[in-house]
Amino acid sequence: MRDLGTGKIYATRSFERGYEFDDVAVKHAWNFLKAQHPDGALEMVSHTADFRTIVFSAADPKEGFFVALMDVPTKRVVKLGEIYKGMGQIAASKYVSFKARDGLRLPAVVTLPARENLHDLPMVVVLRDGLAGVATTDFNPFRESLVRQGYVVVEPNVRGAYVDSTLRRSGYGEFGGKSQDDIVDGVKFFVTAGLVDPKRVCVVGFGYGGYKAMSALAKMDFGFRCGAAVGGFFDVVSVFEYFRSEKKISYEGQWLERYLGTTAEKLALYDSFSLLGRAGSIRAPVLLIHSTDDTVFPLRQSKLMFKALKEKGADVQFVPLRGDDHWLSVDETRGQMLDSVASFLSRHNPP
Repeated sequence: MRDLGTGKIYATRSFERGYEFDDVAVKHAWNFLKAQHPDGALEMVSHTADFRTIVFSAADPKEGFFVALMDVPTKRVVKLGEIYKGMGQIAASKYVSFKARDGLRLPAVVTLPARENLHDLPMVVVLRDGLAGVATTDFNPFRESLVRQGYVVVEPNVRGAYVDSTLRRSGYGEFGGKSQDDIVDGVKFFVTAGLVDPKRVCVVGFGYGGYKAMSALAKMDFGFRCGAAVGGFFDVVSVFEYFRSEKKISYEGQWLERYLGTTAEKLALYDSFSLLGRAGSIRAPVLLIHSTDDTVFPLRQSKLMFKALKEKGADVQFVPLRGDDHWLSVDETRGQMLDSVASFLSRHNPP
């Protein structure tokens, strides 16, 4: 983390250790906060130039999701308010790890519903956006919504996720391959543990996670009951060409090449990764949601997938979010997304 005024790096943040501060006083203050919220997720929001005052957010199962101010020298904390008014207590998320079929150990975030009997429950696998996207225990309203409906929510960090450089590099060349197998291996871990009913598992993905969700349905190596993609992409060739036309090749295109394991000169090979030609392999009900003003993955991606699935006689629903972007920045359409997913899951995988 870098001070915007001086450019000085004042802290690092890693998946396993969280924040690590250079300043001793700030380090002690942050450790004090962690002790006060042992099951919570803390995030630095702002600070004064001298770090005598910091503003942080806390997602605490007992105290809710709030923002607060701390005087570092005295460790005095003043709550400034709830981030989501009236939310109250929130579900506790924790890290677990499971082994992939080739022995690679992978981390995941699991969140349990408030039920007395924690056996044979319905589950929703949630796949994050980004080729290197990482699932953390930081508060997530989508996760909270699903848990309150009664689902176990599992967010696996499959190979390619930037948990660390080793796991990230393990995903290079595994687009549609072992990174997809990791999803199923994570589900089977929780099924074997007795927590989840294997006949009551759905998968939902955002952005790149939307591709992974639909690919999981197409592979048919696990009987997912249903699947949803929010702002996803499905035609890899057109996405790569879009990056090139928008002059994004310096970043997104190079990352895509690494994960695909092929180069821009071999665009024809990308067809093998496209889901449009595999629509006939998807037998489970599908929900496609896409913002009309998405500039990362254009709306056309979901329209093409909807058409391909319809032509194969699939049970598919398409919900456009009008006037919103890839990141669901508008409150109304974000709520529409939550309601649409909740209705879809209730119909095809009731809690």
